[in-house]
Amino acid sequence: MPRILAQSIVGLLAFAFVSCASDGGPGPLDSMHWILGDWRAESGNELVIEKWRLASEVTFEGTGLTLSKSDKSVKSEETLRLVTMGGEVFYLAKVAENDFPVPFKMTSHTNSKAIFENPERDFPNKLIYHRIGMNALKVDVMGTNEPGFTLHFKR
Repeated sequence: MPRILAQSIVGLLAFAFVSCASDGGPGPLDSMHWILGDWRAESGNELVIEKWRLASEVTFEGTGLTLSKSDKSVKSEETLRLVTMGGEVFYLAKVAENDFPVPFKMTSHTNSKAIFENPERDFPNKLIYHRIGMNALKVDVMGTNEPGFTLHFKR
């Protein structure tokens, strides 16, 4: 098959996938555009940075980075995604400790709050993102057998 024909078929299939994923109306991620941008939080001797970008109308891509405040060394990194699949939204976190991304299903959302849960995990098994005005987020990280924590992000 000529290369240009193969590229056209791949492009058509990608367009069909995105078209099927969205019916043209408001999608589940539309109420979460407030999460997009660069965020910083301080927690003890750590600086936590999250960055979220719009990848498509059905996907937000993010990164998470935890640095030591004292020497700026990287303590942890993660790749994050908010993805609409089958009309539902999933928060996917890819961390070094796991071979595969860890999924959290959005179980509730409003224009200023989103709850993601994965009852199969001990910690974390629940993430709650709260929008506080235009330039602040509060993220509650909760678990079953471990005490949770809260991060207060500023844009």
